Amino acid sequence: MSSLSLISDLRPATAEDMARRSVHVLSRRANGFVEFEFSIGWPELSVELMLPEADFQAFCKTHSIQNMTTTGDQIHEH
Repeated sequence: MSSLSLISDLRPATAEDMARRSVHVLSRRANGFVEFEFSIGWPELSVELMLPEADFQAFCKTHSIQNMTTTGDQIHEH
């Protein structure tokens, strides 16, 4: 299935959808940067971002991230 068909299959966003923000950590680099995917509403639609660890933590707090999965077994909740 192509990405375009996934997008066209999405239902209209509700207020609850738009309030849900999530991140999926892809990697934590040796230079201190966190590479992650950020989504609003649908986890299937995300943008890939990279921030220093302190800025990443601030980003998650600012956007009220409900769950944040990292590589390995660590899970943090904000």
